[in-house]
Amino acid sequence: MEAYKADLEQLQAKIERGDRLITGLAEEKIRWEISADGYDIEYEHLVGDAALSSSFMSLCGPFPADYRDAMSEKWQKKVRELELPHNPSYEFCEFLGSKPAIKKW
Repeated sequence: MEAYKADLEQLQAKIERGDRLITGLAEEKIRWEISADGYDIEYEHLVGDAALSSSFMSLCGPFPADYRDAMSEKWQKKVRELELPHNPSYEFCEFLGSKPAIKKW
């Protein structure tokens, strides 16, 4: 009888762990769906954001910050004029890296 009780306790513990795992996976699925929606939006803006980033990168080394900022404003205006899909709140650093990586910079 003791062996059955021990088996029963082990099975109950496994069921509880399985329930926690399933609940955790369900929550993870929700997080992934939210992330996927964000990636869809980022993908739609990719053309304009990549154009702005590559333009900005070409000026990073040899030019002063005020000149780069002025050029960046001109490029953003041009992207809007050409109606290229882009993020209206485009930020160079955010396009190139994740927030945790940027904080390490």
